[in-house]
Amino acid sequence: PSQIFCPAFIAMPQQDKIVPTGSALPLSRLLPNNRLHQPDAGHISMVAGHNAKKDLWQPFTDWLRFS
Repeated sequence: PSQIFCPAFIAMPQQDKIVPTGSALPLSRLLPNNRLHQPDAGHISMVAGHNAKKDLWQPFTDWLRFS
């Protein structure tokens, strides 16, 4: 991962029970050109919950627009 220089958006929800932060955080430390986004949500709710637009999709869209 340290040799991957393209921009990367890493969505790591704070309440994730499927992929714990301890498992996902090392990747964010290795990718040199990343944007780490940590919404207060779970794995599924971040993507499809009633706050998904605010928690994930708007920040991701903004990142795409300005990257």
